[in-house]
Amino acid sequence: RLNNLVCVNFSDCLCRAKGCLNIVYELVNANSSVQELLLGGNEIDADTMQKISQLSIQLPSLKNLALGSNNLGSKFDTIKRHFKNEIIDFGEESDDQGTLSASEEENIEESESDGGEEENGASGEDDWDNDEEFLASFVDKDIMAALGMLTVEEGQTLSYSNEASKRWDTVEDGKRVAAKILETKRIHTLDLSGNTLGVQASGPIAEALKKHPELKIAQW
Repeated sequence: RLNNLVCVNFSDCLCRAKGCLNIVYELVNANSSVQELLLGGNEIDADTMQKISQLSIQLPSLKNLALGSNNLGSKFDTIKRHFKNEIIDFGEESDDQGTLSASEEENIEESESDGGEEENGASGEDDWDNDEEFLASFVDKDIMAALGMLTVEEGQTLSYSNEASKRWDTVEDGKRVAAKILETKRIHTLDLSGNTLGVQASGPIAEALKKHPELKIAQW
């Protein structure tokens, strides 16, 4: 349990509706003490936005839920009025990206469906909760390059530093990042900003972070 986590930032990560809803659900399910949750710029539609807003009420420590620059379209004013409070920030209507077209929604659904099948196939072979087996799977020619993607700074901050490698889309990409997380003894701040972290890659990273209940800030 990430009991010390106070800030979760998934702004402009294209987690999309399904991913963002899962993030909020897991935080609620874990009885998280998160204070700041940033989900702006993730192509969240109006229906999902309502669900996220309702779920957020169950996060007792939440002080700021940023949901600007998503896809509310014509429902922007209605949703903003209905859920108006001091915690939820829907941003300005001028920053809203409008309603997704039918073709865009279909493409997103197909992408998530394909990704889910690939991820399920891979997860059947790997046990992310077993540290020794998990780390042993990285003994190959790419391990040094993979670990070089992240650096440990003073103040127990784990930050992404390799400007040349910014696209993490697959389960294997996520495993490389997770390996570095698992080998680091203590992490108070995780900075993975400036990348194209995909839904599949986030799986092993999320599992690795379960080993760091001391984590306070996660920047994606």
